[in-house]
Amino acid sequence: MVRTLVLLFVIISCQAFSQESSKTKKKDIPENIEPIHSKFSFSPFYVKEYSSLAINCRDYDNRATIYYKPNITGSIGAKIGIKNFTLSYAYGLPQDDKFGKTKLTNLILNYQRRVFGISLFYINYKGMYLANPEDFNIKYSENKYPTRLDIDLQTFGFNIQFAFNKNFSINAAFDQNERQKKTAGSFVFMFADRYTMLDADSSLIVPSEQQYYVRTKKVSDLSLNTLKVAPGAGYTFVLGHNISFTAIVLTGWGFQTKFYKLDGTSNIGIRLPFYINGKSALGYNGENIYVNLIYNVELNNIRFSDSDIALFANFLKISIGYRIY
Repeated sequence: MVRTLVLLFVIISCQAFSQESSKTKKKDIPENIEPIHSKFSFSPFYVKEYSSLAINCRDYDNRATIYYKPNITGSIGAKIGIKNFTLSYAYGLPQDDKFGKTKLTNLILNYQRRVFGISLFYINYKGMYLANPEDFNIKYSENKYPTRLDIDLQTFGFNIQFAFNKNFSINAAFDQNERQKKTAGSFVFMFADRYTMLDADSSLIVPSEQQYYVRTKKVSDLSLNTLKVAPGAGYTFVLGHNISFTAIVLTGWGFQTKFYKLDGTSNIGIRLPFYINGKSALGYNGENIYVNLIYNVELNNIRFSDSDIALFANFLKISIGYRIY
C-alpha cells in the first residue's frame, strides 16, 4: 500500500512539473541553455558492471570480507525517448560458466527536465558467485567458482533530483535533450526511496565463518525500505563544440526500515544509514547523433549487530543515440 502511494505521488509530481514546464518553456530558458526539440530518440548502449554484495564481520576485525558478485561481465540494451521521457532495458550478455549463471533484469523509466528529474527503476540479480573462496579455505576448480544460484537480489524505487541553478542542466549531461553552452555548476538535492529484497535458500555466511556471525547466519526473508535525502553538487565543464564533462556527488542519510525473520520469528529494525552516490558523464551532443560515457557508483548499507552488508552498485555505460525531429 505504501509503495503504491509513493508511485502515485511520483506520477502526479511528474505530470505537474510537465504541465508547469510547458507554460514557462519560452520565457524560462537561460541564455546558457539550448533546448533540443526532438520528438523521438533511440540509443543502444553497453554496460560494464562491477557490482558486488559484501558482508563484513563487526565483532572480529581479523575476519575476511565475504564477497558475492553477479556474473554479469556486461549487458546491452536500448533507451527509447519521447521528448523528455525515456524508457531503457538492459539484457545480460552470455557469461563464462566458471562463475555460474546470473539472470539480469534492468528496467528504468525516466523523466528529465533541466533542473528537475525523476526515475523509476527495477533491477533484479538472480544467482551470484563467491568471489574470494581462497580466503575461507574453500577448495574449488579454477574453471568453476563456488556459486549461489539461490541468491535473489531485487530492488525498485524512485529517485528525484533538483538543481538550484538554471544555467546548469542535468538534462544536457545525462539525457542530452538540451545543450549547455558554458561551464556552470549548481547545488543539487536528491530525494529517493529504494525497496530491496534479498532472498536465499540458506545462510549467506560461508560455513567456516558462521561461528563469527551469531545473529546474521540465522537471518532469512530479508527486505528493507530506505528513504534517502542527499544534498550535493554538480559541475559541467564545456570542453568544446557540443562536448562536455559533468560530475555530480551526493551524500546524505537515509531512514531505513528493515524486515527479516530470525529463527522463524518476524523482526523489524530502524536505523539511519550513511548514503553516497557519484556519477559523471562525458558526452558529445550533435544535431542528430549524440554519444555518452557515464560512470555511476552507489553504496547502500544494511547493518546487523554482528555484520555490515554493503550493496555496492558500480558500472560504466557507453551509448550512441540518434534523434528524430
